[in-house]
Amino acid sequence: MVNSFTLTTPTFDPIGLALHPKSALFNHSCQPNAFVRFDVPPQSDAEKFSPHGSISVYTLRPVAQDEELTISYVDTTIPMAKRQQELKERYFFDCSCDFCSQGLSPVLDGYRLDDDSSVQERQKVSKSLTKVQTLAEEYLEGVKATPGQEHQQVTGIRDAMRALAATRRWRLHRYPWPQLRKALFLGALDLEEWGHAFFQSAILLRKVYPLTIAENHHPVRLVEMWTFFKMCHTRLYTIRGPGAHKDPEPLDTLCHVVLHELDGLLNVGGRAEGRLERLVVEALHRRQKEPSLYGNIEERVRNSSAAWAWLDQKIDDYLVEEEGIQIEGLG
Repeated sequence: MVNSFTLTTPTFDPIGLALHPKSALFNHSCQPNAFVRFDVPPQSDAEKFSPHGSISVYTLRPVAQDEELTISYVDTTIPMAKRQQELKERYFFDCSCDFCSQGLSPVLDGYRLDDDSSVQERQKVSKSLTKVQTLAEEYLEGVKATPGQEHQQVTGIRDAMRALAATRRWRLHRYPWPQLRKALFLGALDLEEWGHAFFQSAILLRKVYPLTIAENHHPVRLVEMWTFFKMCHTRLYTIRGPGAHKDPEPLDTLCHVVLHELDGLLNVGGRAEGRLERLVVEALHRRQKEPSLYGNIEERVRNSSAAWAWLDQKIDDYLVEEEGIQIEGLG
């Protein structure tokens, strides 16, 4: 089962394992130029396939002639040591891809350390942060061991996140903070805490993935955009959570902006005909058919920069008020 794939839904929820002799031939890279999908059936047999009934590979960027196509076997947003460990334990090789050959990544591996601190001070801080990471990672592994039960572990997840924040040296996008945040999002969703779920998705979309995933059309970022659109839509019609219904107009505009930008990003490199694409098209059609409910779509989309700026300010306020994070310490 070494060369098996984790079978996922269009939104990357794991549902099983997949084996395919040709797809198994792709080598790994921690900075791959391709990715795998399971929701795009062959055009010739589209009617015969279920939503998860095929496997296909798409490029993330232009590929030069004779350049090897590579995919990632592990989460590429985690630190180098963690990637190497997972690859060694599951796939039995030491990664020497171009990305790993460059050494530690300032984004994925670094902490917030003072530029003028001594070597001894840096070593001391790094050692203390390693202890915090170990505890947070152990809790994360416990959460992952019981999928679907995140709502029962919300308090513990928040405690682990607060421990990372308390160091004042942990970057918002550094492992395992984003992974804990995703678990917190799922827990808040199950508990119908729509306001908190909205902000957890927003933080991943705006504060985390743009730093850890370079391509704005990367499937992880596209799925998070779709998730965030759904949260925007839900938040418009709920009264739960912090700040609900205080700003319906910019939130409604944001719904339009996110959906239209997502639709555009799905065209990068050639549009596939998968389940995610169909969901986006259906959502666009619903809004276009009901102008009395959703207003002037073109006018709202033109205000995209203002909508994103409004969201970014709301995120900063949430991080300060709900998570006790100093904004100047996020970088």
